[in-house]
Amino acid sequence: FIVVENGESHSPEYARTVTQFQRRLDADATDSEVLHVLEPRLGIPCARNRALDLALERDCEFLAFTDDDCLAPPDWIPALLSIQGSCDADLVGGLTLWTLDAHEAGRLSCFQKFLARAVIASRAETYRRKIRKNVPGNTGNLLIRIVFIRQSGVRFDETNPFGSGEDRQFFRACKRHGAVHASAAGAVVRECITGDRISVRALFVRAREGEIANNRRKRKTMLRTLGNIAVCLPACVLHALQFVCGRAAALERLITRAGVVAGSVLYLLGIGRGETYRETTGY
Repeated sequence: FIVVENGESHSPEYARTVTQFQRRLDADATDSEVLHVLEPRLGIPCARNRALDLALERDCEFLAFTDDDCLAPPDWIPALLSIQGSCDADLVGGLTLWTLDAHEAGRLSCFQKFLARAVIASRAETYRRKIRKNVPGNTGNLLIRIVFIRQSGVRFDETNPFGSGEDRQFFRACKRHGAVHASAAGAVVRECITGDRISVRALFVRAREGEIANNRRKRKTMLRTLGNIAVCLPACVLHALQFVCGRAAALERLITRAGVVAGSVLYLLGIGRGETYRETTGY
């Protein structure tokens, strides 16, 4: 196991958690090692690249990514490896389902609970659609064949270390290098969402900053950005009508589309840095 801690110095709390996990592994006689490393360069892509580098250094065959806010069942990695073996894939993405953190549920207002249900339902539909289309979902549930990384040299884009969308850029780069990818519907992890992510403002800002970061990575032209706005505005109207008709998941999509429009406008104006993760609370 590789645990990459992203910060200027090791956190005693993280160190205790890793030590406890190692003791559990030792007690189960799994003969597994937990490698706890510090990546001082702040940003998600920097931490992910550090994990890739360690896997390369140790000549690993595969590397399975998950995040600190995800819960993976015991059969998670076997499910990924089963699909990988059946089609000799370089990348295998699993199904990520959002779930409300149990400790937070009692603290939420009625509207937040309603919004949480909308977000969970919407994200479940999105990820299941990606599974059906055989598209890797995100790096919180991903198996990578390391020999492909060694041969292609693909890395996560560190241009904007605090921006979101580095996983989409990574998947695009892998595709350009001819990666064989597959989806594993049976490899399910649950991403725990906390109260600070359940608000209209939080969802809007996340979508806005993500769109700015995405446009900058792609260096979108004014024409393409205006085209994206033209597509999103009618979608906002559609999602609003769906929500009025009783489809709760449409509320999250309405907020997200509105954030995308705002991010596109700010990108055209040269305003905003697209730093979704400049400030984080951890988990």
